[in-house]
Amino acid sequence: MNLTISLCMIVKNEDKVLNRCLNSVKDQVDEIILVDTGSTDNTLEIAKHYTDKIYHFDWVDDFAAARNYSISKATGDYILILDADEYFESNANLKKDITEQKDYYIVTIKNLLSNNHAYSHMTVRLFARDAGLLYKNRLHEHLNIEEKEAELVRGELASVLLHTGYNNETMEEKDKKERNFPLMLREVKDNPTGYNLFNMGKIYIGRAEYEEALKYFQRAYPKSSNRMYQPELLNRLAETLEYMNRPKEALKILTDAVELYEEDTDLLNSLAKSYMQQGYYIDAEAILHKCFEIGDKGVAVTEGSGSYLAHFLLSELYEKQGRIMDSYEAILKSIQINNKISATLTKYLNTVSRTGIPENEIQQNIDVIYNINNVEDLKLLIEVLYTIRHPLLQSNIKQYDLNLEENVKSIALQYIGHYEEAKHSWMNIESIKKENAMDVLVLSIILQDMELYKKVKDFMNLSTKEQKIIQSLIDDSIIIKKVGYSTDLEKILLTSAQLLIKVQEYVSFQKVTAHLMQGSVKAKLKLGQLLIDYNFFDAATDVLLNVHNVEPTNAIATGLLGDISYRNNQLDDALFLYQKSIDLSNEYIYFEKLYRVLSKLDEIDQKKQLKNIIENQFPLAKWVRK
Repeated sequence: MNLTISLCMIVKNEDKVLNRCLNSVKDQVDEIILVDTGSTDNTLEIAKHYTDKIYHFDWVDDFAAARNYSISKATGDYILILDADEYFESNANLKKDITEQKDYYIVTIKNLLSNNHAYSHMTVRLFARDAGLLYKNRLHEHLNIEEKEAELVRGELASVLLHTGYNNETMEEKDKKERNFPLMLREVKDNPTGYNLFNMGKIYIGRAEYEEALKYFQRAYPKSSNRMYQPELLNRLAETLEYMNRPKEALKILTDAVELYEEDTDLLNSLAKSYMQQGYYIDAEAILHKCFEIGDKGVAVTEGSGSYLAHFLLSELYEKQGRIMDSYEAILKSIQINNKISATLTKYLNTVSRTGIPENEIQQNIDVIYNINNVEDLKLLIEVLYTIRHPLLQSNIKQYDLNLEENVKSIALQYIGHYEEAKHSWMNIESIKKENAMDVLVLSIILQDMELYKKVKDFMNLSTKEQKIIQSLIDDSIIIKKVGYSTDLEKILLTSAQLLIKVQEYVSFQKVTAHLMQGSVKAKLKLGQLLIDYNFFDAATDVLLNVHNVEPTNAIATGLLGDISYRNNQLDDALFLYQKSIDLSNEYIYFEKLYRVLSKLDEIDQKKQLKNIIENQFPLAKWVRK
């Protein structure tokens, strides 16, 4: 039986994407019905090359009404619904997909996002014309399948749709969030279904109104049992709680959600992140390994959740534990699966730099794992090298004979230690960008050059007294009386310290840290962590002991001292310090760290006792219950 398919579309000002959409489907369907809602560009001229069934519909702020009007014009056995910014993969075969003649079909839509990310979800886009299905909802329109679900048979298309409507550029162009807000308010007022409440919550997240988002998600949940969007609803609910600084509640939501949806990889990724943030490292690692086992699964799933994104998270987890070589191996696996994600490439370069591998070998590794096939690949590599101030930026500029902006050239010179050339380059730039202010400040400290500093001092946003502190780092003759250190000044000093340690300018680094040691406990703790990250354990110990002298009950300082002892294999000291951190704060993270020390000491009885304590005090720790 030769089943026929009618493509039904509603469009408005889609001349940039309509050709691509219709080209991908014109040989798959028997008729094309296009309903225009007021185009003022070349949309209609393009449409005329594909069909003469073009209709006009007066826009009434109701997507369902427009969809249903387009359906009313169809004559085929099946109706296919597309948006203009969607198109089928080249191997699509719709006629083959519908040979079993199901009442409606689920299709996978792969949303192509910015920065080479992708997100897939499943929805209904093809259905029998005689199934009696119609659209409902002014916004986020959907078919009334739930009303007829018991009497309809569902199928699944092998063909995949690609969607470009949610990349950053398109979102900015269409301003979808604000456009949709009044429509959604009306819809949720008239028809407060679980689906509408869920979508209202998502809009409030986009507006950063988290209290309102939480209310709508909480209202949506009891109305969303067994609905396809429920896993995403639970994920968004937890995300909102994180935004509201309620991480323990978010973790509880996610642990419960994963019990309901054991093979939803996005939920598992979110749970792993939540575990990590709260120090549940054993559980986080177990969850990530489960992601590898099941791959990208779920009604809605971010591409790579079961592969390269999970390896990325595992690399971050190992880094938090001080397991740098394990972190390197994990990020290497991530980049071998997908090497065109800027965050992954950034993580790889930052991690490999901390392993002690020489720069020439790092470049050789990049040449092997990062194939440059086009201009976009090269652009991504240069952007990452520039962003992380990597010394290989200069050699890649030379290798590819690139003519880049002056600030990029200046950065390239500065971070290979060609300070005088970098200074000359900065001085020739009439107006330095704000993003480079800290670079120029650090160079002025290294070279003791006040003229260089003057080019960026206005970016510092500091008082006259605070400016004088910065100037004293450049000119040793400037004497500073004791002054208070604002949060802004401490942030500048910490960033300067990080950049100076990166280029191994330790004399200047000591000048900066001398000021930080007169600042707040919070700043000293960050300095201590920075020193630990770069394996300067003795210097970190001095900083943290200073904190301990000021605040003997500071659990964070005590815990960081425990980390240093553990990494130095001073296990008895680590045991004492982690126990003291527990006494001071009773935070879960120190219990797990204490358990790790006991494991290394092979203290079986103490491990068992500690496990019982964790089981009683921390119900979200799953590993102790296995």
